[in-house]
Amino acid sequence: MVRELFTRLRKSKKQEVPAAEPHKRFRRWLIHGRTTEFDDAKLRRIVTTNKIEPWFNRVFSPHTEQATALYSFPAQTDQEVSFKKGDTLAVEFHQSEEWLEATNVETEMKGLIPASYITLERNILHVLDAWQDITRLEAEWKLLMSGLPHGTFILRPSSYKVNGHHRLLSHPLPKPPPPALQAREFSIDRSQVELGKRIHSGSFGRTYLATYRSCEVIAKRASSSKSRSHLLEVGKLLHQLSHPRLVRLLGVCGDNSDDQPILYIT
Repeated sequence: MVRELFTRLRKSKKQEVPAAEPHKRFRRWLIHGRTTEFDDAKLRRIVTTNKIEPWFNRVFSPHTEQATALYSFPAQTDQEVSFKKGDTLAVEFHQSEEWLEATNVETEMKGLIPASYITLERNILHVLDAWQDITRLEAEWKLLMSGLPHGTFILRPSSYKVNGHHRLLSHPLPKPPPPALQAREFSIDRSQVELGKRIHSGSFGRTYLATYRSCEVIAKRASSSKSRSHLLEVGKLLHQLSHPRLVRLLGVCGDNSDDQPILYIT
């Protein structure tokens, strides 16, 4: 009798006790938490694939150069890309000395940008408003210009130590306006040039103050004594010249099929 009871007791201990089923409300909470975690992970993968990885590859690609915009530039054609002063640009291709192919990291728009509107210097001093890479004599000459408020200053490379400077610095010296842009295709649309005051007349033609892409330029209206083909050939030759001591020809308004006078824009 005792042996039979002992045997039954051992068999009952060997039997597995089924786990208690969790409460329905708790189980729904577990399912909701797992679903939310799955959705968050999926969203992170989508953002990483579509946003973070392309941006990282574009900015840190060995085939690109980091540039900082010195001036704001509004695009005038579909091939160009707009940017604001201080924007970071990833330069991918040097189309010419004047124009570069780049991507605006802020807007993710890609297109052509003017090389004179950006700097490849990584040092923050080179993009500050007050920083100018000039000598002490040049800085003194610029600060003596009329119309500047008291306290106007320039940051420049140090030449030697000067003591006794007690004036409070308040305003950085304004930088000169951005340079006029040379036309990429030699020819300039006449509608983009607004003629102003005539300043000179000579044997070659008349000279006007003009505005081209929001910049003040000089427009030279060629006389009709020369053939149009000859004037255009001269313009193409001058358009290829580039030297710090030469006045740069930005482009020419007119072609062989145009009846209006040819304009040289400098």
